[in-house]
Amino acid sequence: MNLFSKTKKSNPLLRTCDLVLEYDREHEWWSFEFEGVDFVSFGAELNLPERDRLKEIVIKIHILEEEMVRRVKAGLHVRNNRSRFGENAEYTVDVAKFINEGFFEVTWASKDWGDLGIDFGISNDLIVSEEWSD
Repeated sequence: MNLFSKTKKSNPLLRTCDLVLEYDREHEWWSFEFEGVDFVSFGAELNLPERDRLKEIVIKIHILEEEMVRRVKAGLHVRNNRSRFGENAEYTVDVAKFINEGFFEVTWASKDWGDLGIDFGISNDLIVSEEWSD
């Protein structure tokens, strides 16, 4: 037993009426789930959109989801990536810039794709950017 070792601190939690937000010290991001969608916000400062705005984001994602899936499938094919879009594909929504810029990012990933990730920037109900990263 090491007398000078520190026990790992638990991540801070913030509970509101219907949200539980957790700050991940290791990765330096906030995360929470709202209406079945996983949200994140990078950095120690959290600018949390109001509940009605979160609902709008969820609705926009559902409207654009088919288009994002189509683009991911096409991109995997073009890149000759042997990975396929399957049941392990999932997304998180980064709302760090939403309050100030009206912009949010949807990041798709899958354990089947390794380090590959696809970020879709969404603003004014449109996909305005698409970035692939390894």
